[in-house]
Amino acid sequence: MQNSSLVNRFQLSSDKRYSPTPRLLKLICIILIGLGIIFRFTNLGQKAYWFDETFTSLRASGYTDVEFVQKYGPNPTIVSVSDLQKYQSPQPEKNVVDTIVGLAKEEPQHPPLYYVLARFWAQLFGSSVPSMRVLPAIFSVLVLPCVYWLCLELFESPLTGWLAMALIAISPFHLLLAQTARQNTLWAVVTLLSSVALLRALRSGTRTSWLIYAATMVLSFYTFLFSALVAIGHGIYVLLLERFRLTKNLVGYGIASLLALLLFLPWIATIFVFRSNVGSTTSWLAQQVSLLKLARGWVSNYVRLFIDLDIDLSLGSGTPLLKLLPILLSMPILLAVLGYSFYLIYRNTPPRVWLFIFTLVGASWLPLALFDGFSAGGTTLSTTGRYLVPAYLGVHLALAASLAMITTRFSGSWRLHKPAQAVLGLVFLMGTVSCVTYLSSDFWSNKTPSTMSPIVAGIVNQAERPLIVSDAWSGDLFSLSYNLDDKVKLLIAPTCYVCSPSVSAITPETPQIPPGFSEVFYFNLNSPDRVALPGKFAAWLKRLQQNSGVIELLGPYALWKVKMN
Repeated sequence: MQNSSLVNRFQLSSDKRYSPTPRLLKLICIILIGLGIIFRFTNLGQKAYWFDETFTSLRASGYTDVEFVQKYGPNPTIVSVSDLQKYQSPQPEKNVVDTIVGLAKEEPQHPPLYYVLARFWAQLFGSSVPSMRVLPAIFSVLVLPCVYWLCLELFESPLTGWLAMALIAISPFHLLLAQTARQNTLWAVVTLLSSVALLRALRSGTRTSWLIYAATMVLSFYTFLFSALVAIGHGIYVLLLERFRLTKNLVGYGIASLLALLLFLPWIATIFVFRSNVGSTTSWLAQQVSLLKLARGWVSNYVRLFIDLDIDLSLGSGTPLLKLLPILLSMPILLAVLGYSFYLIYRNTPPRVWLFIFTLVGASWLPLALFDGFSAGGTTLSTTGRYLVPAYLGVHLALAASLAMITTRFSGSWRLHKPAQAVLGLVFLMGTVSCVTYLSSDFWSNKTPSTMSPIVAGIVNQAERPLIVSDAWSGDLFSLSYNLDDKVKLLIAPTCYVCSPSVSAITPETPQIPPGFSEVFYFNLNSPDRVALPGKFAAWLKRLQQNSGVIELLGPYALWKVKMN
């Protein structure tokens, strides 16, 4: 078949608006969607409660990091595991206003919508690890009908909707988000809803439809700050679609966006007032990275949308070639398929379709990539997958649309149809294997260094009467507390990101250790690479070693054990 015969516009006429979906392919999609939903609620409490997740619980509880450090830092005393857990669940002394105020003061870069919902959720269903992870899992399930709705609005193709749902359902990236107690899956939902609202407003042009779009953007802004990039992408899309003319649709978008921005002004003011804390709580993003390393991160992140076996792909990682082989073989195939998908959409869909995909992906990823590339200090925003949820949704849409296009409109072309079937089978297989691998694993690199919490706790729990002495980050202490037995006691001087010098913990030179403990452990998960006795307790540990017994460094976990005489 000649290439010219393939270049048919994918915009269906009204009498073909909802063409039938191939039955076998639809059945496969339904099975995969069902598996994906089951995956999201499987083994929710198996992996360590990650550092960032503990801050979700801290914010939902209404407490602040500063309060925790002020309580235990200056004058460390013996505390129990339940004392730490108090800061991980809603208490009668705190309310939803405390949740909002705590975020505003300490992490204003995180708008409050998800954390308020998480507080109400914890009050209704408890604050255990599985319970707190059910909420993002539910939002992740809601992503599926939302992406189907978007496919109907954008492509007018049920098959594209079914394929998009199946691809997202068994994507290891989306499974990781679904089982992490953070706002990322809610952000995916509101991003899709705002996109649907925009397309419907452009189609109908009514005042009500533009008000609905404004409302969805307000929800998006109050979920994640990078929703501003989505709004900019929407603006570029409307501007290009209307060919820079001041049309009714362009005016409608402008008014709706201005209204959404006005309703978000209170939080913008909050960010301005507490802007100094934004830098302190995002300092981990500041890394000196070369363009080559950035490019490798971009490529590996896009590949991990479809296959993720938790393998370090960096050079010199020491990963056996046998483990690397499946990813090394699939990587060029996936990149070629994604590139061809965007090309196919561009050549075979009207501007209203391909422009939307291009602006959604480009506006959500390109500014972060340029900022990383040209940042003097070096940052890794564009290689942090959870910041790129809208762009990754656009990638899934592009792949689903191209596969649906080949299946329905180009089915007579053997050189397109057969490879498309092979690619679809490969993607479905890789995604399913990746999800099963993730669910069967006790540890995963996206929760580093909190991955070590169960290991550390397992060592401590074996002692008869253990005491932990630590000046670790508060998040690491909270993470550890979920795995400790009730018999464990702690002497802590916690460290936090946002504490001023006057609030920072001042540990006594020689903490008073009461009798009755069989073993004392020094723990600082914040510094897992230390090889000598570090931190505020170093002098005390050396003195204890001289006077009391044997001190031992246990593995790479910054855990030291002192056997008491």
